[in-house]
Amino acid sequence: MGRPTISRDEAQRYLFVLDGRHEQVHVLDHGSGEILSSFGRPGHQVGNFTVAHGLAIDSQGNLYVAESGTGRRVQRFRPATN
Repeated sequence: MGRPTISRDEAQRYLFVLDGRHEQVHVLDHGSGEILSSFGRPGHQVGNFTVAHGLAIDSQGNLYVAESGTGRRVQRFRPATN
């Protein structure tokens, strides 16, 4: 697993954890550690990961996932709005 990343909201409600074994990003409740959702799967399409390696969040809350395998790319995921 990669290094966890904390959301940029004032309460820091979410923790993003990379599960490289399953090529997924898990979204956890920062307080309880409960998995709230997950996304991603192995592959080369948009939203899929091949050797996902790192996570980062910018000031707007966009999540970046870096891959170090074939294709070596960074994908950006925008936060959902209600």
